[in-house]
Amino acid sequence: MKKATTYKAIIGSIITLFCCNVIIAQSEITDGATSPNNYEKLKALGFNDLEIYEDLGNANFLTQNYDKAIFWYDKLMSSSVNGSLNSGCQERYQYSLKQLNSKTALSPSEQKDWEAIVKADYLLKKKYLKKDYDNSSEDRFKELVFEPANAQFSIEEKEPKEILSFIGKNKENSKEYDAPITLTANGKTAYFSKTDYVKPMYGMFSKKELVHKIYKAEKVDGVWTNFEKVAVCPKNSSAKHPAVSADGKRLFFASNMPGSFGEYDIYVADLYKNGKVGVSKNLGQKVNTKKNDLYPSLVDGSTLFFASEGRKGHGGLDIYMTQVGQNRVDLAMNMGSPINSKKDDFSISFKNDKGGFVMSNRGGDSDLQRVAFTSSDRLDTDTQEQGKYNSMEAIRKSWKVDYSTSVYEDE
Repeated sequence: MKKATTYKAIIGSIITLFCCNVIIAQSEITDGATSPNNYEKLKALGFNDLEIYEDLGNANFLTQNYDKAIFWYDKLMSSSVNGSLNSGCQERYQYSLKQLNSKTALSPSEQKDWEAIVKADYLLKKKYLKKDYDNSSEDRFKELVFEPANAQFSIEEKEPKEILSFIGKNKENSKEYDAPITLTANGKTAYFSKTDYVKPMYGMFSKKELVHKIYKAEKVDGVWTNFEKVAVCPKNSSAKHPAVSADGKRLFFASNMPGSFGEYDIYVADLYKNGKVGVSKNLGQKVNTKKNDLYPSLVDGSTLFFASEGRKGHGGLDIYMTQVGQNRVDLAMNMGSPINSKKDDFSISFKNDKGGFVMSNRGGDSDLQRVAFTSSDRLDTDTQEQGKYNSMEAIRKSWKVDYSTSVYEDE
């Protein structure tokens, strides 16, 4: 597989320092760096004007296209709230002006490792991250160390027999991967998906169609009861793979309802104290593709993992990560190898911040495998320089985006 590039590398192919196992878009920016086409392409990816102006300015600066860099920095300055640039962009703006107006070479004291400086701007904005998310970047992203093939990893996974009976499927004898039953933090409410048969929208004598629906159950006196369908999609559409946030206020799931970009998209809906469910919101093209995006799972309240086959990944379904706030969603990034393989990789799970496992069929047959790993606080700089996977590369700035909304009437 060809190494994927980050969005920053896409806007300037020479910015190879941003290369890692991240797949965000496949289109290339045109040679005319001030071309409206560049702006439109990046706008279509979901970035706002300020982000685009800054990124195109930086890309042209690093390629020494100083006149074009000034063009985009000027647009950034005129569009900013206070009419000024941040310190990093201001320094590069002044440097570009000097380069254009000076007939002599700049002194050695004015020469800097600009690539390293720009990289630091993008990857190490800790204050911004801490403002949006409670946990520091060091706590949320640690190096993953994969265990040998014969390693044993113990994790408690007991799914309630009442729910399994209601679903009507013996998961223990199934070779297919089913998203696990998800519980609220207090352990009193469970969300899961179940297959139903519904009458098709057209054709009076047509056979009933198989669809997936999300249900919830309540734990009363140690017994799971009060099974109820959760109305997050139209009657003839499917919704599956639910994942509830730790505060119990948001439900993430996959659905093929009208308005989806592909086959299955990742959606989110608010959960209210009175038991009602809010409007389902599509997470947009920063997350969803023209193919299947499935198996969402939430970690630390804002880190969303999911599987997708709609990008040029390692093969089959790959696991991606993004940051999702109440009104923000980051660009999805490929978790890279060895998290992902040439086969289908469905989900990643963590246990007590000390390790976890990846569900995959990367073995020699179609059986599911639980590939264990442990986390380490040690950052291997050599590994980073070699371009191998290190989850500290997941530190990213959070970009604001409007959710696309699907409104429907459930029959």
